[in-house]
Amino acid sequence: MFNATDISYDGILLSSFGLTLCEFDSSSGLVNTPTGQLTFNTVKPIGSDRFALYSTQYDSALSTTFQVGLLDGNYLTPEQVSKINRWLCRKDGYHKFKIVNEDYENIYFNAVCNTNELKINGYTYGFEITITTDHPYAFLEPVEIEFSTDIDKVYSLEDTSDETGHIYPMVVITLLEDGDLTIHNSIEDRTMSIDNCVTGEVITIEGKNLLMPTSTLSSHDIKNNFNYKFLRIANTYSENENILTFSLSCDVLITYSPIRKIGV
Repeated sequence: MFNATDISYDGILLSSFGLTLCEFDSSSGLVNTPTGQLTFNTVKPIGSDRFALYSTQYDSALSTTFQVGLLDGNYLTPEQVSKINRWLCRKDGYHKFKIVNEDYENIYFNAVCNTNELKINGYTYGFEITITTDHPYAFLEPVEIEFSTDIDKVYSLEDTSDETGHIYPMVVITLLEDGDLTIHNSIEDRTMSIDNCVTGEVITIEGKNLLMPTSTLSSHDIKNNFNYKFLRIANTYSENENILTFSLSCDVLITYSPIRKIGV
């Protein structure tokens, strides 16, 4: 289990309920903490002793279980139990889970929770909490990159993610001239395009959920002017520089959360 005395879930601290992380039994020893378990799919060609790797995948998201109790060692009243369960046991989707420790200061997980009450002689002295995340890794707090392309129309940024591959960022583009906008990323030789842009128009691209770009100009028919190749921030094991080349002058804000391969 992680080394901390406090956690935050959906922006609310465990300690605000008078609780702390603890253990209710005397067991101790090495804890096996998974940090993203890959499955390697292989095939052995006829006549060969070599197993060729043809694909890899994560088969499960990160999950962990820990115990909490009151700082003063007392039992919890039914009202306290109700408030804690209302905080943790939610049906409204994943929420940000953070470990309050300087080593995890800018790291978060998207998680849902289940709880079990820990009772002694009918009184609830704590909870066993199981969190399940939506990914096999963690994320850094969102990074915002803001720049203007009105001079050379080229911008270079580094993808600091631990996971090779790509991330779809949030992109807000304010056009400074009319025309057909293209953004080419050198690392993947991939181009996003939106035609018929107008000076002063603001285009927002919600890459995380691959939603249709939106425009402040209601007359701009985005769905018929977009090539459906969303801008991506990418890296390989040996290269993480993304050189973005723009066809038009514009102000750009890119927001994304780099991946961190750590356990919870």
